Amino acid sequence: MVEVLSANACDMRSNAKTTRVVGARQLATFRLICWAITLWLGGWQAWSGRYAMGSDGISYLDIGDAFWKGDWGAIINGYWSPFYPCLIGGAVRLISPSPRAEFPLVHLVNFVIFCVALAAFDLLLRELSAWRQWEGNDTWPPALWMMLGYVLFLWTTLDLIDLKIVSPDLCVAVFVYLAVGLLLRLARGEASLRNRLLLGATLGFGYLAKTALLPLGLALLAVYAARCSAKCALVAAGAFALVACPFILALSFSKGAITFGESGRLNYAWYVNGVTYRHWQGETAGPARHPTRKVMEELPVYEFGHPVGGTYPLWYDPSYWYDGVRLEFDPARQTKRLFTSLKFFYGAFLNLHVKQLAESGALPRLISPALFALIFCFSIGRWRAVLTGAARAWPLFAPAVAASLMYALVYVETRHIAPFAALFFLGALGSVPVAGRSRERAAKVVVPVIAAAFVFTLIVSFSRAEAATPDWRVAEKLRQMGLPPKAKVASLKYANPAHTGWARLARARIVAEIYSGAFRADENDFWRADEAVKKRALCAFAAAGAVAVISHGMPPESYPAEWRPVGETGYFIRFLSGSEQRCVERSKG
Repeated sequence: MVEVLSANACDMRSNAKTTRVVGARQLATFRLICWAITLWLGGWQAWSGRYAMGSDGISYLDIGDAFWKGDWGAIINGYWSPFYPCLIGGAVRLISPSPRAEFPLVHLVNFVIFCVALAAFDLLLRELSAWRQWEGNDTWPPALWMMLGYVLFLWTTLDLIDLKIVSPDLCVAVFVYLAVGLLLRLARGEASLRNRLLLGATLGFGYLAKTALLPLGLALLAVYAARCSAKCALVAAGAFALVACPFILALSFSKGAITFGESGRLNYAWYVNGVTYRHWQGETAGPARHPTRKVMEELPVYEFGHPVGGTYPLWYDPSYWYDGVRLEFDPARQTKRLFTSLKFFYGAFLNLHVKQLAESGALPRLISPALFALIFCFSIGRWRAVLTGAARAWPLFAPAVAASLMYALVYVETRHIAPFAALFFLGALGSVPVAGRSRERAAKVVVPVIAAAFVFTLIVSFSRAEAATPDWRVAEKLRQMGLPPKAKVASLKYANPAHTGWARLARARIVAEIYSGAFRADENDFWRADEAVKKRALCAFAAAGAVAVISHGMPPESYPAEWRPVGETGYFIRFLSGSEQRCVERSKG
């Protein structure tokens, strides 16, 4: 009898072990499927936007170029952080692509970063699952939890960040996910020296990717010290300082004052204090030490060809042109900015205007209200358990709340807070109890429906994307028309972003422009002026060193013969010669 019972017990243990192995294999297969779908969608978005490039990306490319060509000081930039320019500049230096292939190469680098971000997020999910089990709060079936996690990654990365945008925000996501994953590991007691040093180094490299991660990293370490171990946090802070301090010292020496980056100051000046967005002359919050040079009054013509380098010097290092700006705390302006940020958060995360979202191609934004509804429905009757779970999820909520508040005080875009939105929803969903047969059955129906609907809206959104004229076509036509490399050109309007892409590929420099406002999309100030004023503007462009003036679109009437169409790109060029150059010579005489 004893032998029979012993044999039955052995069979039960064997069956349980077999069930766990089969379950683990099924979960691994499901993870591979999630990876395949995620990589396919990410690759599709990167390919569809392979020719897209904004002026931020141009500045990063210019800085990376200068660095890899031996100008080591190029990365000591007051506004742009060094990590991302080094990555894309290194790729361009290694491959030496043609103008046509340069922007697609940058998007290939972005896709590689996307893959690394996916791996970092997967690590975060694993650490979160281990931490939830350690906390005794494992509320979701593993497959559903994984599905929710990858939906969050797709939403925050492909919709909120968007691979078509060339920016370091994907790098930020990598470091945020790694840092929080390590924090969860430390919080559950695995506080080895290696893990502490890794946390600090990760936060340090995150700061090198984006200035905002310095205050956020310090806040995260402070919360960890308060909740867990001040000694462990101090070791991590030491590693953080070891990575971050060399750049802080070099930047401070360059600026002549202690600073860890000027991007926060400048954005506060622009968006809270109301300082002129471009071509600040020190009229408010001054004095301006290095203003751009206004060379004409009838038309607001500005020249900025030196001493800053880059394709578009005005945006290569904005901290130079705004040196001397003073910040002022104004309660009324600060309150207004907070209300503006609250409206932004509503539009990004709670917008239920389906028709409006569909017309604007932002239908994937509906995932956020759907997740809020899911959280609310599964929390009914279990509010105390939800609040208890939320209190335990401080490693997720602390960085999410800190980042949201920091950006809300100054200026916020979806790409800024994308990884923190993922952390918030992971914490909120992880706090929801799904125990009980009826709740689990409901979750097994609702979650796949939400996931499938979201992937479908992503596909629809990608399919509706409209392709603009690639910048390489404009650059190629301009070279055929005789625009030489390193040529200096001028613009009839604010050149950002209409001219920065092709100028980079043509290796031209924009040194002057007519600036009537950052959000003026037309060139009518020039075309409506009388002929004498137009001639003086062209002379001013020539005096700035420009050899040609570029127009993006012409008036509806027939254009003057001096303006030549740049193929069928919608651009026009007027080479400055003859009378304009003689005008400059006379003014010098």
